[in-house]
Amino acid sequence: MPNNYRELAVAIRRLSRTSVLVGLARDSAETYSDMQWHASLDRLRQFPWANAHVARLALVNGTDFQRKPASRADLIRLKEQYHFLDPKSEPGDLWSLMNRMLHEQIPMQHPLLNELARAWRLLGQEVNGCTVYDWAEVFGVSLGERIKALFFIHVWAIQNRGVFSIAPLEGEYYTELLGRLGGRDLIFSVIADLARTPDEFRALHEKRSGTRTVQSLAEFNDLHRFPLVRLGDRNFATPSVHLVLASVSTYNLYYRGMDAWGQQFADSLGFRVENIAGEDLSLLEDSRLIREITYGKPEKKSVDWIVVFPECVLLVECKSARMGLEALANVQGEQKLIDRYLRKAADQIDETARVASMGPVGFDAVPTDRPFYGLIVAAEQIYLGGVAVDRWWIDSTVPHEVVSLGELEEFCALEMTNPGTYIDNYFRTRNPLASGLVREALATFERGENPFVNQALREVDFTVEFPRDGMVKQ
Repeated sequence: MPNNYRELAVAIRRLSRTSVLVGLARDSAETYSDMQWHASLDRLRQFPWANAHVARLALVNGTDFQRKPASRADLIRLKEQYHFLDPKSEPGDLWSLMNRMLHEQIPMQHPLLNELARAWRLLGQEVNGCTVYDWAEVFGVSLGERIKALFFIHVWAIQNRGVFSIAPLEGEYYTELLGRLGGRDLIFSVIADLARTPDEFRALHEKRSGTRTVQSLAEFNDLHRFPLVRLGDRNFATPSVHLVLASVSTYNLYYRGMDAWGQQFADSLGFRVENIAGEDLSLLEDSRLIREITYGKPEKKSVDWIVVFPECVLLVECKSARMGLEALANVQGEQKLIDRYLRKAADQIDETARVASMGPVGFDAVPTDRPFYGLIVAAEQIYLGGVAVDRWWIDSTVPHEVVSLGELEEFCALEMTNPGTYIDNYFRTRNPLASGLVREALATFERGENPFVNQALREVDFTVEFPRDGMVKQ
């Protein structure tokens, strides 16, 4: 069994590149459907999160010349080998391995529509006092049109078992359907933007790294930018089909926006994160929501949101934080991220609680006769943020939790008649090694509907009905 990434690349190179890509695409489409609808967790044993890595090695290092076709057993074995790579032979330590696994595996099980709705809420909707960015400057089409097109391509790929042709879409049969999605030319232009040939993938890697071999799993994977592999003029494969829609996730859109508009985009994104968090917090029953308070001379600011319950006060600080390549690659990068964002947020929560307890002007509506608790809301999931281990634990006076914007979205929509009671009891009795505020609530209460998510889905309106008798015609 390979002991490191380079040895895995050698094992993959013994197989036909095209057969590896096609086999991964078939497996990915079937696995994705099962995982999204929880029809069979047996698929998890095939390590679907490893598809993108095996495909990347095939694209950069592989060839079809005098190579044997890859069987399904070959692919499962390669993905298993990737999954069990010895962390000592890769950057970082056991914590680096855990962090990478969490960020590879769990996102594949996130609800599809919620992810798209959050992308629209955060980066598509107009927000008072916030710059509106024209995504047509980046994509050639609006963000809404891009999401619609990608949703179609995603479904088309899955219905065609991961390997599809655009030839059927050129016929009259699909004219009316494609017209509702912006037209045939728009769909084809998005496919062209997402696709590269194997030779082009290799050239991209060589230009960036200066070598023909992938040295480490920490290197950027071009399939995150180009999730379609062009196998001919009209034929394409999706070795890791979830990456099609992931290209318009909030995570990926952040980097596309930064490339286009720079720091002003990052600055406005912080306000947008606060706005979405405030919308979701407003759904909590029996509570009063207070926006950031400006106080003192020189002027200072409280946390972004203060939620007053009969039982407690929740201090919420939002951070436009996400895991970059450095943080995903090694422990030092993860710790830098926590120090830059999460520790600062915890300090802000402590300071707000301290000032509020003194009762200065502006804090009149904040009661001091009940306990204070904190919530740090990050734009993206930071799984090891605040884990109860010395290396990751964030010291603070006010007990707090770290959650993502997506987790907050789910938490605030739960059928909780007394959320203040739940929050108070949780912090009073919490086990530092437990699954956390949101995950325990999800296991306790019925899920409700978030009206802001539903509104986003209505605005994008991409859930068109596909013809049942023509989807898989090739």
